Amino acid sequence: MAEFPNVKFVEMGAIMGERWRSITPEEKAKYEAMANEDRERFNREMEAYNASKSSIAMTSVAPLPVPQHGYHQAMMPPQAYMDGGHVQHYGSMPHYNA
Repeated sequence: MAEFPNVKFVEMGAIMGERWRSITPEEKAKYEAMANEDRERFNREMEAYNASKSSIAMTSVAPLPVPQHGYHQAMMPPQAYMDGGHVQHYGSMPHYNA
């Protein structure tokens, strides 16, 4: 807030709470109505999101291809494939010895 440029977050909460308690019930009703409308909008959007998320989960997803080099190579760490299929131990890799 421009009135309190250097106020801490906790202090700002106290100021806002004090102001909220000081307004009339008619003024509060306006803000409470806005909050209720927003809550209803949020619930509608969450229902739509969850419905779309569950429909995506229901679709079949093709499994990842398994390398045709044999089972032992399919279990190799990713860096083995970067080196043409030869496994290097971490200790022998230059960037780990720095």
